[in-house]
Amino acid sequence: MQTLDQNCYCFCTAAYGKEYRQLCELLAQDLAQFDPGHELIVYTDDATPFKKYDHVRCYEQPLTSTSIGAYHQRRWAIKKALERYDFCICIDSDNRITEPINFKFEIKPGITARSCCSYNKHEKKTITGENNAERQWQYSIFQAMAHKLGVDPQDPKLTWVNEFLFIVARDSGRELVFLDCWERLEQFAAVRRNAKGPCKQIALAALVSGMEIRSNNMPGLCFFDDRVAIYNRDRGLAYPQDMDRYIAAQVAIEKVQRSFIQKVWRKLWKRIYFEVCWLRACIRAWVSDRQFFFF
Repeated sequence: MQTLDQNCYCFCTAAYGKEYRQLCELLAQDLAQFDPGHELIVYTDDATPFKKYDHVRCYEQPLTSTSIGAYHQRRWAIKKALERYDFCICIDSDNRITEPINFKFEIKPGITARSCCSYNKHEKKTITGENNAERQWQYSIFQAMAHKLGVDPQDPKLTWVNEFLFIVARDSGRELVFLDCWERLEQFAAVRRNAKGPCKQIALAALVSGMEIRSNNMPGLCFFDDRVAIYNRDRGLAYPQDMDRYIAAQVAIEKVQRSFIQKVWRKLWKRIYFEVCWLRACIRAWVSDRQFFFF
């Protein structure tokens, strides 16, 4: 097994749109405080806000997905990170680091996820027909992807990864196959008007490339995710008092008041953007490999 330097790493993310750039700045400030000496690699549509951070390496790239969310742009950040480091910590741009980094677990080649499970377990209700029509449709795209790759969509080795926090480490070149396959599967889904969320692509690309996915609670890597924090708070689970401060900071950025005209224009712009990107994805897929993407 390839040996990794436990100190040869960086964080990476994607931050598109003003809201996520502002949230990512909070993450950058956390890392400057709690993990000095390590970089944050950011792919974004505007690098200007990050120029004041010496530890942030920023790359401007237009959003290529049909989804407004930068779900798949993070793969570029991962690829760039692994050119320089043995592993990278891929984190959502709206997450926070809350304590000094002190790894109390071993980083191994492949993928280490903070939250993951069997894909069959995650989609149990969909497989048995209990979920709604949208979930059924999304799963049908996952099945189509699997069949294109010659994979059984109910293969027990397929692993669903919650993308909010996971580690990708060099794995004797398998990581490059993984990222290339992820890109190809993103385009496959985009042609079918479903580019939201990278979980389908990560599961299939990891299996095809031979990248092992392992679960780890990641002791020594303390973070804030609003969904996790609110879930714990509402159920009386572990909830440090300072989580309220992090939630308030996020809400202050996310809950911007907009006029009726602004809301209408925002929805209209999203629809126009989606249709333009979908058409562009279809043309690109038809030219590059119509047999794979359409037949």
